[in-house]
This record gives sequence, C-alpha cells and structure tokens, in this order.
Amino acid sequence: MSVTSDALLFQQLVDEHAAWRLLRAANAPVILAILDNHLGGQTRRLPTFELANLVEADLEELRLRTSLDLPRSAQDYCDQWRTAGFLVRRPSDQPRIETYELSAAAVTAIQFARGIAEPQRTATQSRLSTIIEAIQRLARDTDEDITKRKAALMSERDAIDEALKRLDEGIIETLENDRAVEQARDIMSIARQIPADFLTVTAEFEVINEQLHASILNSDDESAQILEDIFAGVDHIEQSSSGRSFGGFFSLLRDPALTESVQAALDDILSRPFAHDLTADERHRLRNLLRSFLNQSFEVHGVMTQFAQGLRRFVQEQSYQEQRQMKRLIDQTLALAHNLASEIPLYHEMLTRLSLTHIKMQPITRWQPHNPGLYRSDDAAIEPESAGPKLSIEDLRKIVRESEIDYRELLNNVNAALSMKETVADEMPTVSLAEVLNQFPATQGVASVVGLVDIATRQGRQSETRAFETVHWERRDGARRKATIPAFEFYREVTL
Repeated sequence: MSVTSDALLFQQLVDEHAAWRLLRAANAPVILAILDNHLGGQTRRLPTFELANLVEADLEELRLRTSLDLPRSAQDYCDQWRTAGFLVRRPSDQPRIETYELSAAAVTAIQFARGIAEPQRTATQSRLSTIIEAIQRLARDTDEDITKRKAALMSERDAIDEALKRLDEGIIETLENDRAVEQARDIMSIARQIPADFLTVTAEFEVINEQLHASILNSDDESAQILEDIFAGVDHIEQSSSGRSFGGFFSLLRDPALTESVQAALDDILSRPFAHDLTADERHRLRNLLRSFLNQSFEVHGVMTQFAQGLRRFVQEQSYQEQRQMKRLIDQTLALAHNLASEIPLYHEMLTRLSLTHIKMQPITRWQPHNPGLYRSDDAAIEPESAGPKLSIEDLRKIVRESEIDYRELLNNVNAALSMKETVADEMPTVSLAEVLNQFPATQGVASVVGLVDIATRQGRQSETRAFETVHWERRDGARRKATIPAFEFYREVTL
C-alpha cells in the first residue's frame, strides 16, 4: 500500500474508531482507569445504576485527591461514554434493568495502555518455540504428500520413544523455573486477547443482523433467497464466517473431556514450585481461565441465538411486509422531494404544519417516586347538597357521538325493566331512566347514562308529570356521581 492510502486509512481511524477516540479524550486516564477497574477484570457486565454509583464514588475520590477537571455527574459520564462507543448497553435477564459492558474498542484501548504501562517481552524462547511448532504442524497437516507426512509422523514417534526410554532410565528433564514462569505468562498474554475477540465477534453479529434485516426489506433476488433460507431453517448468522469461527471455538470449549483435562493440567501447573513466582492475580487468572472463557462464550452464543430468533420472528410473522411498504413510501417521498428541490427554493414557506409525536426521555435515576400522602386531605370528603349540573339534549348528543357505548346492554336493561313492571300493573307500563339505573347500575359510568338518554330521545318520550329527574352512577374509582337530566320514560320495547 502507498503512503497516501495508509495516511487516509489512519485518518479514517482517527475520525471514526472509538478506541482511538478514547485514547485522544481529554480525560482519557480517568476513563481508562474507571472502565478497566470496574469492567475489565472478572466482572464484565454491571447494571447501569450500579456502574453509575461506582463511578460517582470514584469521581468523589478523584476530585478530592487530584486536580483533574471532572465537572459532570457519574450518570452524565456514563451516558457520554455510551454515546462515544466506549460502553455497550444491553437488556438483562431481569425486567426493566439494563447493563453496561465494555465495547471492543474500549478493550483494545485499555490493552494498548496496559501494554505501555506494563510491557511484556514477546521475543522469548517459549513464544518462539510455540511459533515454530505451529508452523511445523501447519506444514504437516496441509501436506498431501504421503511420504513426507509419514516421515514427519515417524520422526515424532522416534522422539516420543526416546523420551520414554529416558524415563525408563530414570532421567526426568523439567523446565527451569524462569522458563516455566515465562511460558505461563505467555499463555496468559494470549488468553488476555480473547475477551476483545468476543466483543469483536458480538459487534460483527450485530452488523450481520442489521445487514440481513436491510436485505429482507429489498424486493430483489437476494431478499427472496434469504427469506427462502429462513423459512427452511437456515441460520445465516451462524453460517457466516464469524459465526463458524466462533462455533468452532465454542464447540471445542464445550467438550467435557477436553475441559476436564485442561483444568486438571492448570491445577497441576499451579501446584508446581515455579507457580510461587507468579503474582496472586496471575495465579487467580490462570486458575479461572476456562471458567472465564465459558462464561463469556455463553454470552456471545446467547447474543447470536437472540439475533437468529428475532430474524426468524421478523420473517415468520410477516413484519417485513409492513416495513417494506414503509420503506417504499419513504423512498417515493425522497424521490418527490428531490424533484421538487430543483423547482422550489429551500426558503419557500409552506402553509402545512406537521405535528410530530414525541416523548420526554429521562434516565431512571432521575425519576421521583410518587407519594400519595402529599395529595391526601385529613378532612372527610363532603358531598354538596345542591343538585348536579344540568345537561341539555344537545350536550348529551355531542357526548354520544364521542363515546363508545354498549347499546345492546342498555336495550336489554330497558326491556327487562319494562317486563318486570308489567307483572305488577295491568295498564301500559312506563319506566323512567332513574328506575332503569336503580335496577341495573351503570356499568360504563356516565356513558351508560348518556346512552339511555340517547335511546329515550329516539324510542321513548318526555314525561308529562315532571320536566327533570336526578340520576346516579358510580365511577370506576368508586366515587358516586349524580346529574339532573330531562325526564324521559320508556313505554314500549326498544330495539337497535
């Protein structure tokens, strides 16, 4: 590559990559220290509120013991780090709780800073031996020449036979303590890169998931093929290069025989005399190496499974059809806007006003609990003796138009009240609205009263003996209400 292309590539990383942005931040030492201490060790994920509390304690100590300028609150810094790409926020298994974890870029920046602060030698004999063995193994396993492969295996067998012969003679050759410690630290140095790889793979799964959703929304051959594969049960995320690479790592890690033997080997290593030359933290990391790999790999596998299930639901529930239509309308709108842009100036005032829905979002830490006691009166509620408000027929009709009233229930109540009155009187029975409500309480509150008035205006008649009557109903909260309405009566069966 040329100098120009490399310079442009690195300039793009400076502008876009979160790891570079973290290292260039004004408070980079504080950010690196806080994130590494709380999320870079055995704990890889914390609830958002718990991390905010820990950061708040750190900020108080830093302000007290240093002269660093840290004017914001812990919650503001956490939100800023998430927006900048240093933290990743994910839902947790518990309802209404979200967690923070380091992004792949943040892990890269922390490892870079740690590498400068605590340099480790890489030009060691053990690492060179590992490289040579890997080269020889790769050359042997990819060789199709039977003679050469047989010769290599015979050479290995001779070396094994010679080692067995020396053991039979009582000759045991062990590594010196310095070289043993060197190899153990090389193992941990390689293992330290795995968490960053896990986060990188998770980020790649997110990109693949977004690309698959975007491809499905396009009505083309590729979209049809993806839909056909998903209906056939094909998991595109698992079949991707990242998915296959992680699948091999995950399946190897889940082999019980292999993990048991490796853990036994780790326990044996830690029981050797040279292990005392390792620090307590190094011994702890070495002992929990497999457990850490298993926990993190299960998290990555859970993310991959979640994406696959979400994609399958997106297709099987036909949700993509609605989003396709929405995308088509948006594309048409953008095309029309592009055509109009050449004819109508940008400063042209349009008479149309567009009201957008919005919601005010606040972090949960700023919520205030509701205290019902603040709105409770010590005095008992006194119901006024005066009559309720008067409603005209026109007012009631307006309410009817805006209400969804169960007319069938009200009709049955009126007819039932008429039939009950027929049993006690031979002459033509009549029932008022108040009598209907006394026998059949208003299940919809004021809506039931309004519905009865509407039915009475169409299939009843006004009372000849009185102009108004008072009706009562009960609200959903148990409060009793009353109103004065025109006096109507029903004198025959009512129908829809």
